[in-house]
Amino acid sequence: VEPGTDDLEISHAGRVMKSVFPVVIVAGDNHFDAALSIAVVEGHVTDESGKPVEGVRVRVQRPEEGERPSFLVFMDTGGAGTVQVGGGADPSVTDADGFYSLRGVETGVDLVVSASTEASAPTKTEVFQVGEGETRTRTDLVLNPAGSLAFEVTGGEGMLFLVAATLLDEEGMEPKTKVSEARKGTMTAMKPGTWSVTARSVGPNASDQESEPVEVVIEPNQESKVVIEI
Repeated sequence: VEPGTDDLEISHAGRVMKSVFPVVIVAGDNHFDAALSIAVVEGHVTDESGKPVEGVRVRVQRPEEGERPSFLVFMDTGGAGTVQVGGGADPSVTDADGFYSLRGVETGVDLVVSASTEASAPTKTEVFQVGEGETRTRTDLVLNPAGSLAFEVTGGEGMLFLVAATLLDEEGMEPKTKVSEARKGTMTAMKPGTWSVTARSVGPNASDQESEPVEVVIEPNQESKVVIEI
């Protein structure tokens, strides 16, 4: 290891967040004892009527981390897919009572808990902190119904298309993207509101042509349709 100042990251299967410690590495042997924080965040996930929702993916992370980044990977066979990587917590899943428990969270830093399903709009808590040895309870989330978008791409060359949708009603929200090997596809878990949708051809031998933005209104519990011309 090159001498200098580094961050030591420790992960464990029983902890939902990695622990980070600043360390100074000097020439020769080094020794560092890491005390992992003991803190838990618990709560319930319900729908708008107050009923518990089972099987919801719940994550805890620092507010600035956003969604996990993803990379577009092209296969030798001509297909493509996306791979998610990077920081953030492994998800917990709610039980039949809508209950979740996230163990091994960071202490003394700003955190948010977020939840999402294909049938509901993504939601998250207010920013909070937990202390060493604390179990934070009643960190609850309410899922509101989402809509979906059926898209059709016309024009353009190539076999793959990258469709991106940006919610115009909420500044700072990351766009939703989907790689489609066909000219038709569907996006789910879209928050109701006005979205701007674009498409471009991607992949080997693609001309990287991009469409003009098309605005579409997403309604809760409904599928909206849009045609995107490249």
